[in-house]
Amino acid sequence: MVAATNFTLAELGIAEQPSASIVGYVGSGARKLIERALMAARVSPSGVELDRALEVFLRYYADHLLDRTQPFPGVPDVVEQLRASGARLSVLSNKPRGFSCAVLEGLGLLSSFFRVIGGDELDSRKPDPEGAHLLIDESGVPIGATLLVGDSVIDVETARAASVDACGVLWGFGEPSELRTARPRFLIEQPAELIGLG
Repeated sequence: MVAATNFTLAELGIAEQPSASIVGYVGSGARKLIERALMAARVSPSGVELDRALEVFLRYYADHLLDRTQPFPGVPDVVEQLRASGARLSVLSNKPRGFSCAVLEGLGLLSSFFRVIGGDELDSRKPDPEGAHLLIDESGVPIGATLLVGDSVIDVETARAASVDACGVLWGFGEPSELRTARPRFLIEQPAELIGLG
């Protein structure tokens, strides 16, 4: 996402931005990411300019989405343990579904999830609870036995809106201090802590 954002900025004749800044724009979908990057560059985009920038971003990202992407250490093992234990695993992302599935497939994880919902499938995005409710309905798991695991404040807000417990993880894109302030029910530092949680 950092490389795609900076490629987009360069295509528009705008100076690249530090990785840490771009990571801070992540979480509300590609359009919002690009909008935040442009605003940080003091460019107030019209709808047409934003559409063009988004097109450049998505094209680059689609061609390079696995170039530097790898699972966080320990995550594949924990996903497999949870799946083998009978947990119904799904993904709710603001990223387009095709990209989400391609990343999961490229990392060898897609088959562990019964469903992936992307930000381009529904009329709403996180933190709206629509996607979470749909996954709960399709999983057959009671709402009280559902846990939403995420690395951002948006994930915690989504869990609250859906009336499910949230588990914040401190190894992702989210800013740890902000995640702590959001006060999810659980807050973990290592993927293995997910086993038996709840």
